[in-house]
Amino acid sequence: MFQSFKLVWGPIPGLVLFCAMASAQQEGATTIKPAKSASLAIAEKALQWMPESFRRVLSRNMDGLRNGIDEVHGAKFLLASDRLTLEENLLQRMASTVNRLQSRPRFSEAAKDFGALAQMMLLLNLPENEAGSSDRLLTFSDVIGRNSEAFRVVVYDAFEIGGNSDEVRTLLETVRQRRKRLSEPFSLEATRLATTTIALDPRSPLYGIAALVYSHAINDTARAWLWVWRSANGDMSGRPSLQAQP
Repeated sequence: MFQSFKLVWGPIPGLVLFCAMASAQQEGATTIKPAKSASLAIAEKALQWMPESFRRVLSRNMDGLRNGIDEVHGAKFLLASDRLTLEENLLQRMASTVNRLQSRPRFSEAAKDFGALAQMMLLLNLPENEAGSSDRLLTFSDVIGRNSEAFRVVVYDAFEIGGNSDEVRTLLETVRQRRKRLSEPFSLEATRLATTTIALDPRSPLYGIAALVYSHAINDTARAWLWVWRSANGDMSGRPSLQAQP
């Protein structure tokens, strides 16, 4: 940000110094990169686990993926009851994405679907919160994005989801139980969020919770994407082993 200066007409050296300071301020400001959203960081990691053809085509349509992430407004799905609605929305979106891919549309439209699925998986993995504390979860999501490069990604389940929607529902039930278990430890640490929006202490409980949510969301996003891609008869060759770290 620019600092305010009182410009006083005077000797040329003073004016030169003022211009140099303003230029330095502007140059420093332009080098600051905006924080990456947690959902985008999750999607980029999940992409590394996908078949070669999927990685190639989605990499060319990242704008569509970002638009899909932005399409799902997190503030609407933070209460426990709203998460159940979100689960149904995710099931419907997965099915509609399969149909879209089978109709061979412009992939930019399908990329929006994959972005929306990544955002939904993040929201479903966030701890459940008490009424009136939604702002803390939104801040927590922002903290995950800001610290994503520091987290070690863990593969929790290398097995793909089975071929029918019941298998997807089983995954969502697992996610539901997981976030409930995180709710109590998160509530104990949530008051620290106001002072840790930049970098988390790797030794802190909040860091552990954030890293856990991040890794699980990557695993779940990759498994959902794989289910959609395989169900639409996408080429599954060239897929990295999920046993390896991305």
